[in-house]
Amino acid sequence: MRPTRKSQAERRSRLTRHNTEFPWQALVYDAFVEANPLTALGKINLAERAISSRLCSPVPLVLREHVALTDALWALRRWLEVQRRVKETKLELVYSAPRRTLCG
Repeated sequence: MRPTRKSQAERRSRLTRHNTEFPWQALVYDAFVEANPLTALGKINLAERAISSRLCSPVPLVLREHVALTDALWALRRWLEVQRRVKETKLELVYSAPRRTLCG
């Protein structure tokens, strides 16, 4: 019997959950592996909200998680800057493309 091929999304979700120590890290990972800058911005937002929720949680943080949260926020801010630049560049290319007219 031939094994079925898993979709890219299934493989990615398995990988995100496999290597994370804290639940919110899966959303951070998803934000970094998203190739489309338009959807990456939304995933970055989700990851930031998950981190914010964890920081507001009454459950105390251990030092390792505190460091991981700090690192993730720093990395997400840098990634957000990159994704915004990519999105702006793509929009500039679309709007600066030569316009064709019906009359020549």
